[in-house]
Amino acid sequence: MFNIYLSLPAGLKPTDAAAAQYRVGMLNFFDAIEMSGMSMGRDYIFDLTALTRQLDSANRLAAGAAITIAPSGPPQPGSIPAIRGSVEVIGQ
Repeated sequence: MFNIYLSLPAGLKPTDAAAAQYRVGMLNFFDAIEMSGMSMGRDYIFDLTALTRQLDSANRLAAGAAITIAPSGPPQPGSIPAIRGSVEVIGQ
């Protein structure tokens, strides 16, 4: 599993308690195994409206805010964690 953060300040680690206020949500890749000839792609949608308003009102939303994706714990021995694809933020 991976945690997603919005506008995480430089120097603040995802494992720091203060990082929780920047947390968007979590990606869970349970059962996301590619098999020959099959595509197991998934779309994840997160509503950032409340978080962006909260961060902006506290002057903590950086211009050009970055998305940080960090593992929620150490990877399993022998695993090769990787995220292929893209992250898209759409304003409505």
